[in-house]
Amino acid sequence: MKHPFLSIAFVVGTTSTLTLLIVFVLLGGPMGCAARQRTPSPATAVDWDLSPRAEQTFQYLKFLDRQKARDYIQATSALERALAIAPSPGLYKELANLHWRARNIDAARDILKKAMGIYPHDRDFYLLLAQSYIVVGRLDDAVTTLEDCLRIAPGDVAVVLELAAVQIEIRRFAQAMDALESIPFEQRDAQANFLLGKAASALGLKKQAVAYLELAVQEDPEFLQAWVEMAYLFETQKDYVRAETIYDQILAQGQGGRDILIRLIALNLRLNNPDKALELVDIDDDGQFRLQAAHEFMQQEFFEQAGDILAELAARDEPPADIALYLALWAWEGYGDADRAIEYLERLPADSPRARQADSFRIQLLFGNNRREEALGLSWKSMETYPDDSHFVLQSSTILERMGRLDEALAVLASGEKQWPEDTDILFALGSMQDRAGNKVLALEYMERIIRLDSNHADALNYLGYTLADAGQDLDRALILIQGAVKIEPTNGYYIDSLAWVYYRMGNLDQAWIEIQRAVEQVEDDPVIWEHYAEIAERIGDRPKALQATERVWELKAESDPEKEPQVDPTQP
Repeated sequence: MKHPFLSIAFVVGTTSTLTLLIVFVLLGGPMGCAARQRTPSPATAVDWDLSPRAEQTFQYLKFLDRQKARDYIQATSALERALAIAPSPGLYKELANLHWRARNIDAARDILKKAMGIYPHDRDFYLLLAQSYIVVGRLDDAVTTLEDCLRIAPGDVAVVLELAAVQIEIRRFAQAMDALESIPFEQRDAQANFLLGKAASALGLKKQAVAYLELAVQEDPEFLQAWVEMAYLFETQKDYVRAETIYDQILAQGQGGRDILIRLIALNLRLNNPDKALELVDIDDDGQFRLQAAHEFMQQEFFEQAGDILAELAARDEPPADIALYLALWAWEGYGDADRAIEYLERLPADSPRARQADSFRIQLLFGNNRREEALGLSWKSMETYPDDSHFVLQSSTILERMGRLDEALAVLASGEKQWPEDTDILFALGSMQDRAGNKVLALEYMERIIRLDSNHADALNYLGYTLADAGQDLDRALILIQGAVKIEPTNGYYIDSLAWVYYRMGNLDQAWIEIQRAVEQVEDDPVIWEHYAEIAERIGDRPKALQATERVWELKAESDPEKEPQVDPTQP
């Protein structure tokens, strides 16, 4: 199956129609009856008087020779000479491709942009330019380029597919569906239906998603990604039998490998069938596979079986290098034994690829085990050990704030902002912390900065929208912002609550009631959401539900223990 992104790509060893001119090398055309010229003596310097066409052919052949030898400097020089004699789209693509292979992506991009100015209706240049953005993570620029391509090639199915694939990657699911649905039904191939299925699934349109994916596998019965996506959808709908049937079918065809085995293990654990899951584990003796399987057992709270898998791995002559991290997870998740988990983490070699993750986990455990100063000390040390990782800046600031040292926490984040001025995680942490410090105006400024940098930062969109709605200010903008967040994460109960609240503030009680009911379906244990539920229910005249919601608020607040120290989640500053 083709790459989810571009169908046209930079390639190695392209050919050109110029190679057909080889028989004309150094000649202006066929020999015919032209008079024969005397062969110069070896001592005489040869000064070839080549026609432009022959010179271009010579330079192109020189380019091919130098390219084969990976002499990119001489190859580039020769190709540029050929291009100067008689420009053509093919030569521009060759030159961009040459820079690409030399890993000079900026130069390749410049060539493509120049060519687009000369040949504005050649869609290949747009597709190649989009690829040059994709490989460096500039997906917004790729989208813009592909949209420009559709202006010169409206309705081009291949371009629409590339655009939709990138939009899905950056979580613009609604836009991806709009683009894909513009393709006439009879022109939709397996890839189009697969992408429609992915977008519909992300938007919560599960039945629609299954229908699209079924069309994809009807078109291409060996479309592994579509089968896997469909099985996963059945899992989310708790239709485990159909999901397991698909996974078994994939394995029987010799496809999927360990990823499908892991999915089947997880599925059997959800079906409370650990014995079948263990049989699947025994299919493969690979250490990393078994670690992943043990993690699935832990996630489903089968800690005894997870411990058996880990014990077998630990007893091997050469256990997996990062087994200590999994043993720490097992000790903590299964038995709440922080001291033992910390002991395991300390065994992990400092040069392990998982060392950063282990240090972050150890910081969390130390803080949660009331060893605050040790946690803070390790977080400082980790900032020095991993100076290129903003995660530990976020973690250190979180610890300081939880210790009541708010000014120091803000100072740490401010230093992080200087190092990573466009890191939206740091900016969001700063904005949130300024809000908790009572600096509402400054908090809003940070959120505005974030959405200027990333218009799809759902948390910032929701924060701004909810803040405006709660204050009863600029409600039209608040609605647009929150709708943007919900489009990005359609099942996020907190965003849906914000949507209900802005409708409530706008006086649209019917829509507010619809949304707040959706919110409590997604998040059942947040007292603030239930407070909103109670207030909206009261306003629409449903007093019994308002009273039930108020009782639920009291229950949730009573369940929370203000004396209990909150643990530091390193991913949530």
